[in-house]
Amino acid sequence: MTLVVAKKKGEVLSLVSDTGISLNGEQLGPDKQIPKLCILDRNLAVGFSGSSDLALRAIRAAPKDGAATYRSVTSHFLEGHRQYDTDFILAFGPPLSKLARISDGEVKQGHTVEWIGDQAAFAAFQEFRQTRKPRLPFMKEMLASGQEAGAQQPTFDLIGSMRTVIERPDVTSVFGHAVAASNIAGPFGFRGYIVTLEEMRSFTLPPSTHPIQVMGQIVEAQRYAFSCFVNTPGDASDAIAFHYMRGKVTYVYYGRPTGPLPLPTLSFTSWSSVNGRRPNWG
Repeated sequence: MTLVVAKKKGEVLSLVSDTGISLNGEQLGPDKQIPKLCILDRNLAVGFSGSSDLALRAIRAAPKDGAATYRSVTSHFLEGHRQYDTDFILAFGPPLSKLARISDGEVKQGHTVEWIGDQAAFAAFQEFRQTRKPRLPFMKEMLASGQEAGAQQPTFDLIGSMRTVIERPDVTSVFGHAVAASNIAGPFGFRGYIVTLEEMRSFTLPPSTHPIQVMGQIVEAQRYAFSCFVNTPGDASDAIAFHYMRGKVTYVYYGRPTGPLPLPTLSFTSWSSVNGRRPNWG
């Protein structure tokens, strides 16, 4: 199962997904996970839910370039949905600037928010957006980007909510990493971000919680740093890298534009060594 959420705010279209892949009810490790988002061209992005192998088959055969009209693309993915029992969200950039959800045997459009995947996961997603309740009562998660915060806000809201769902132990259908894409810079592109944990200025300890245990968790959390790097717009290839500062572990997805990213390669090094250039944060 999975969760893909898309939001339209004016002409800005943002999508977010997890990377978790399950087989026979078991969660596969990070080396077997993939983004559930794909950028088909500068004005079209797609998210999928269901069998990743079958969904990617439909994505690879999708109309491109001059053949990629709204009607041809939605018809293609509707056929794929009916054939493979997979759901899709299509995000069309300007001049259309619209979302289309393909599920339940039809194309649905006209909404500013669409989602596909696990209903319980989406309920958790919405719960966080409404309450903003931190996962840990004494720590808050901080998101940062190289772009202006105001410009990134629609996408950042989705990333923060998705990460909360991923970290919840009671939502096992959504896991892995949060992947985001948007057309905030004009063409669709993946969005990078940095995650750190910061101690709350004041908090109330939960009942039966030992203060020494909490202090240990705070010290551990203060050392946490996680980064999602992406390729620079206009590069010959698309790339996403998830880098953990402690351990220097990096999972890199690297492939041609206008197609799905393959399974990641694992590197015990820094992102700059893997990519050979300065990373792009968003």
